[in-house]
Amino acid sequence: MIAGDFEQVKYVCELIHQLHDIPIFLLNKNGEISLEQSTLYPSHPIYKSNRDFLASLFLEEQEYRLPLLKSTGRLEYFFMINLYHEDCFLGKIIGGPVVYSHLTDESVKGVLSDYQLNIHNKEAFQYYYSLPVVNRLKFIHISSSMFYMIYQQQVVCRDIKELRQNNPIQVQPPDSHISNRREHSLIHAHPSIEEKVFGCVRNGQKEDLIANLKIFPETGDVGVLSKTSHLRSEKNLGIVCIALATRAAVEGGLNSEIAYTLSDFFIQNLEEISDVFAVSPFIEKALLELTERVATTRGTKYSKPITTVQHYVLTHLYEEISLTQLSALTYLNSSYLSVLFKKEVGMSLTEYIQQSKIEEAKKLITYTNRSIMEIASLLNFHDQSHFTKVFKKITDTTPKQFQKGLLS
Repeated sequence: MIAGDFEQVKYVCELIHQLHDIPIFLLNKNGEISLEQSTLYPSHPIYKSNRDFLASLFLEEQEYRLPLLKSTGRLEYFFMINLYHEDCFLGKIIGGPVVYSHLTDESVKGVLSDYQLNIHNKEAFQYYYSLPVVNRLKFIHISSSMFYMIYQQQVVCRDIKELRQNNPIQVQPPDSHISNRREHSLIHAHPSIEEKVFGCVRNGQKEDLIANLKIFPETGDVGVLSKTSHLRSEKNLGIVCIALATRAAVEGGLNSEIAYTLSDFFIQNLEEISDVFAVSPFIEKALLELTERVATTRGTKYSKPITTVQHYVLTHLYEEISLTQLSALTYLNSSYLSVLFKKEVGMSLTEYIQQSKIEEAKKLITYTNRSIMEIASLLNFHDQSHFTKVFKKITDTTPKQFQKGLLS
């Protein structure tokens, strides 16, 4: 055990930082930073210094003898290892901050908004985008391996607890709420009505969905999902409906990536609504959109290898896609896969990839301010000339002509 030898502990901190490229801080028993191993990144958007930042973490966990994980609620994750020698507390090691997955502008803006910070603060965005991305399981393994290096004691993943910075809340006993609803004859809509609605989505039955949505309010109470705001309650109900409809759409054959992307899009836009009377029509629009897409998809049933290829192409449009990759993905011979794809889809793999990329290019031209050259590069065409040639072959018009047509 080396916990009592700060020089040895410092070496371990340096080694873990070099191996995994994550920030490592060594704090003495007074909370002062004795060693900082971290790639330079912008200052924290909330705290003035690393000392202030670290001081806010693991305040009451000094007695804990195993690694601890902690989330701040601001997308950052840390682990902590207390240093003890003969029951004497010497300090602690803090690993992090890291993020578990790549962040989007929307997720960073959401955090800044939650903490009433300027969402146009460039330094805050730079801070978040500079944090190393480490998936949760690997982060746990890093903490357990560091713990072993210091104490020569094995620790399994299930013994590593994860804490969250939160304030405990008082919740009314559930049975009391159930009894209260029964007393006042407040009965939710029967599950069979819900199944009819989402069954329509699953089967791509647009007209039946419209009919069932009209009678839905008359079949029972839909519940109250916020005690303090009717608008919030309606939005929460909308989120539940969109989530259930998305699952139904996937079960009905809609590509899962398209379904989940649409779900995110609808929920994000639902959150922007400020008029309570606009919520219900918006939810209906979202469900109809999913249903129509299922109906289109159900008309084209393909074998598993072909749907696997189509999903891969759809989710890798901004990369170079090769027949070798697709062959390895489906465990099929390249020649056989090409023949099978042409037989089922009616076009070659190359034509399908090009058509999918051009459809994406049309959306980028329509909905963004990106230049033709930039779009060609984004979608991994060799050059703008090649992009224009393929675009015209598929759409009978050039990208510039297509763009002008949108403006006219």
